[in-house]
Amino acid sequence: MVPGLVVLAWALAVAAATTLAWLAVVTIGGEHSREAGVLTRAEVSAALAAQGPLPSPAPPSPAPRAPTVGSSPDAPTAVARTWETDAGRVAAECVAGEIALLYATPSDGWSVDVRDTGPERVKVEFSSDEDDVVLSARCSDGVPEHHVRSND
Repeated sequence: MVPGLVVLAWALAVAAATTLAWLAVVTIGGEHSREAGVLTRAEVSAALAAQGPLPSPAPPSPAPRAPTVGSSPDAPTAVARTWETDAGRVAAECVAGEIALLYATPSDGWSVDVRDTGPERVKVEFSSDEDDVVLSARCSDGVPEHHVRSND
């Protein structure tokens, strides 16, 4: 008989604790839900109208530019080109006769292997289950020029 009373006492204690916790949540939640309730369209319009007009934003100020070391009016100009094939996209730029790879991104179903990033040439190989495409590029008179070879 004593084990039955222990179980009954435990069940009553759990029920009382659960009831108190539930009442606390309802009481606290009820207060907050009334403060931050969902507004109707009319209430939103009224609240916005009560604010009045907003001030105009200030025009953005130009970002400060730090002087670059070694830059001069005679600094070499970078010329960039982007090429797109079925296999992917490659971008490179020429500066002072040297070429540099900017990025190589494969298309869906293709992988990319960058073979050379410069300064004399850029070479990128794209591969799929059916084909390999090689894009190579060099600077010609300061402009990137490319050649594409496909192994169908």
